[in-house]
Amino acid sequence: MLKFKFKFDSIQNVKKNLKKKAEKELASIESSIKKFKNNQDKLKLELKLHKLNTKNKVELSEVQFLKEYVLSLYRKISLIQLKIDDLNKLKMSKILELKQKNIEFKMLNILEEQHLEEYYRYQNTLDLKNNNEIAILKYERDKK
Repeated sequence: MLKFKFKFDSIQNVKKNLKKKAEKELASIESSIKKFKNNQDKLKLELKLHKLNTKNKVELSEVQFLKEYVLSLYRKISLIQLKIDDLNKLKMSKILELKQKNIEFKMLNILEEQHLEEYYRYQNTLDLKNNNEIAILKYERDKK
């Protein structure tokens, strides 16, 4: 009995590698989003703590400095939010790309299963023919 060789095996391997690459890219994007969200949360916490600490009396120069500091924190938070939004858009496109790659990979797997079934049916018919020939030869020998 010959070993089964899927004729689209190389294509299947390429699709598998592309799928893994897309999964890694998606995981990388998700980790970046998480990192930016952590940074954003830290800045929000720093802003909140700063607001709590400014209840005391402060001089005019400190007020100006603190005002600029608060504005810079808000700018940093908004910039981080823009980066997070961009990464979320990229994440959605990667998810769609990954879905497409999964569909392609599954189609090749289904095709391989169909070819394997066809191969087994063909092998079974060959085995059946061989067994019939052996039975006929045996019958002819026993007849004589």
